[in-house]
Amino acid sequence: MKSIDFSMTYLALKMFGKQLYANISAAIAELVANGLDANAENVYVYMDIIEKNNATIAIFDDGDGMDSDSLEKEYAVIGRNKRKELKPEEAVKKMGRKGIGKLAALYLSDKYYIITKKENMTSPEFWELDVSNIVNNEQTPRLEQVEMLSDDVMFLQNLIDAKKGTIILLKDVKIRNFGDAAELALENKLANYFLTSKLSQKIKLCIRKKNNQKIKFKEVKKDIAHKNMAVIYTSNKKMFEKIEGGDVKIRDNNIPNQEKVFITKREIFNFPTIVDTTIKDGSGKRSKVESAINGEIEIEGVKYPYVLEGWIGVHSTIEQEDSKLNCKNFKKNMHYNPNQLRVYVRKKLATSDFLNSLGLTATFLNYIEGEIEFDVLDVEGLEDIATAGRDNFSVQDERVQKLVLLCKGIVNKLVNKRKGIADELGKYKQELAKKKEEEEREKIKERFRTGQIKSKPIFEHMPKSHQEAVEDDFVQFSRAANLSQPTKKILISHKGDCVEFGNFVIDVLLSVAPELKNSIIFTSNADFGIPQGRDICEYLKDCFREDIFVIFLFSKSYYDSNICLAEAGAAWGTNREYANFVIDLSFSDIADPINRNQKGAKLFAISEDDKKDMANELIRIIKAVGLDIKPEEVDVVGVINSTLCKYGMRLKPEAYLPHRKFQAVPVCSNCNHPMQLALNDEGLVFVCECGAQKVKAKIM
Repeated sequence: MKSIDFSMTYLALKMFGKQLYANISAAIAELVANGLDANAENVYVYMDIIEKNNATIAIFDDGDGMDSDSLEKEYAVIGRNKRKELKPEEAVKKMGRKGIGKLAALYLSDKYYIITKKENMTSPEFWELDVSNIVNNEQTPRLEQVEMLSDDVMFLQNLIDAKKGTIILLKDVKIRNFGDAAELALENKLANYFLTSKLSQKIKLCIRKKNNQKIKFKEVKKDIAHKNMAVIYTSNKKMFEKIEGGDVKIRDNNIPNQEKVFITKREIFNFPTIVDTTIKDGSGKRSKVESAINGEIEIEGVKYPYVLEGWIGVHSTIEQEDSKLNCKNFKKNMHYNPNQLRVYVRKKLATSDFLNSLGLTATFLNYIEGEIEFDVLDVEGLEDIATAGRDNFSVQDERVQKLVLLCKGIVNKLVNKRKGIADELGKYKQELAKKKEEEEREKIKERFRTGQIKSKPIFEHMPKSHQEAVEDDFVQFSRAANLSQPTKKILISHKGDCVEFGNFVIDVLLSVAPELKNSIIFTSNADFGIPQGRDICEYLKDCFREDIFVIFLFSKSYYDSNICLAEAGAAWGTNREYANFVIDLSFSDIADPINRNQKGAKLFAISEDDKKDMANELIRIIKAVGLDIKPEEVDVVGVINSTLCKYGMRLKPEAYLPHRKFQAVPVCSNCNHPMQLALNDEGLVFVCECGAQKVKAKIM
C-alpha cells in the first residue's frame, strides 16, 4: 500500500484550515467547487446528521477523478495554481486558484477518506487521512492507501457506474444547532455560493435526520424573494420580465383603512450605462465621479476589460410576516440574512458582505439584496487580491475601487427609489385620513339636517352660505364634544425583565386598534415611556389621578419590585379598572389586594383556548377605554397568531431568582458573610463568594 505526504506540517494545515472557513456551509461549498473544477457534470452532497456529534458527510463528483500520481503531485501540494498548467480557454473556467480548497475537509473532520477513480483505472482507490492521533505539530500529515472500506459506502456504486469521479467521505463531523431552519439555510447558502443559474453542472443535496428517512436528493437552486422587491436594477431585464409591473404590498398599521396595506408597482431597470457617484476627498470635499458599467481598467500599463453583470434590488419590507403579502419564500432568521450584496467571480461566491465595503449609512440600506459578477477581480497576470478563504478583497486594489463606485451609485438609486415609495405611502395615508375626515363631516351634517331642529323653518330659508356656516359650526361643536370624552389611558404594570411580553401585548393591541397608540403607558419602551425629564414615581402618581385602565403583567419577579407593588396598591385603592395577565405563575398565585378571580389571560405557552381568552380580554379592554369598535374574536386570534410567530422564542420568561431586600439568608460557616442566591444544575442554592459552602434554598 502506498502513502503520500502533504507539503505542509500538521500545524500549518490545521491553522490554515481553521482560518479559511467560518461555518460548515462554507467548507462544504469549497469541496463542491473542487468537484466542479474537476469537470464534473453532477456534484452530490449527502449529510447524515442523525447523531449530530458523530455526523457523516459525503461529497461525490463525477469529474475526472485522481490516481496516486495526481494525488501526490496535485492534491497533496498546498498552494498549487492549477490554472497555470491549463490552456487559457480551460483556465478561465476554473474557480480555484490557490490550491487550498482541499483544506475544507480538515476544517470539517480530523479523519476523512478519498475514494477516487480515473477513467483508465480498473477500480477505485481508497485513501485515508487521519490526523486525530497526531501529537507532534511538526509532523507531516500523510495520505495512506487502504483496503476497500465496504460495499455500502455512500456513492460507491455511483462512482463505479460513472466510471470516474471522486468521493470525499468525512466521519465524526460535529454539527450543532442544526434544526429545520438551519437545514433550509444550508440549502440556501449552498445555492448562494454559486451562480447556479449560469452553471451547466448540477449540485444536489440530501440531509438525513431520521433512521426511517428515504435518501432523496434535491437540486440546489436559488430561492430569492424577488417578488418582495419593489425596485430592481439588472444587466438582464429579461430575467425579470414575468414580475415587472406586478403589485408590491407594504403593510402599515397606521393606514386608516381595514386592509392596512399600500400597493405600488414593481419597477425593473437596466443598469445605467454611466453610474454617477459622489465621493469625498481627504479634506472632506464632495465631488461627482462617473463610471461606465463596462470598460477597461489600466493597471501597470496594461488594460483589462471589465463588465458588471447581475442584479441589485431593494425589498419592500424586511419583516418576515409582512413580506408574505408579496412572497412566501422570503427568509430572514438567525441562519440566513437576505441583506447581502453578493459578489461572484467565475460563478463562485467571492464575498457576501460587499455592501459593508460601500461605506453607506442611508435609510433602507438594510433592504438591499443583490448578486453581481465582476470577473476582472480574478484574472491571470494580476495579483490575487482575494483573502485566503476567498471571502473578501483588498479594498485598495483599483478593481475593487471601481466596483465600489459602480455599486455605490446603483445602491443609492435604489435607496432613493425606496424613499420615494415611503413618501408616496405618507401621501396615501394623508389622503385617506382627509377622505375619512370628509366622510365623518358629511355624516355629522346629515345628522344635523335630519335631526329635530326647533328653528328648522328659519334654517331652511337661510341663504346657502349661511346654512353651510351653521353646519360647519355644528361639525366643530360635535368634534369638540367628542374630544371632551377621550379614551382612557392604558398603563401596563410590569417588572422590567418581562419587557418582551409587554411589547407583545402592545403589538397585538395596536394591530387591532391603532388608535390606542397615544393612550399606552409602558415604561420599558421608549415609544410609550414617561415624558423626558419626568420622575417615574411622580408621573405614575399623576396617571392614577386620571381615568386609567391597568393591565397587570404578573410574574414571580413582579412581587420583588416596590414600584410594581405600589402600582397594584394604587389600582386597588383608586378602584381603577384592570386586567390580569399572567406569565410564569397561575391566576391563583396573584396576591391581594388585586382580585385573582378577575378575568385575565395567559402569556406563556399559550394554548388555543388561551388565545381566545386573550382575544376576548383585549376586546373588553378596547371597549372599556372608550373606543367605539368591536373586533371579532376570530380576527383578534388571527392577530395573536401572527404576532406570536414574529416573537417566537423571545416570549420566554427568565429564570426566577428571588431578591427581596429583607429576605432571610444563611451566613457562611467559613467566613461569616451573607450568602447569595444562585441557580445551578442542583436548582436554587445559596452560595458564598469564598466557595466553601452551598445551602439548598427553599422558596415558600
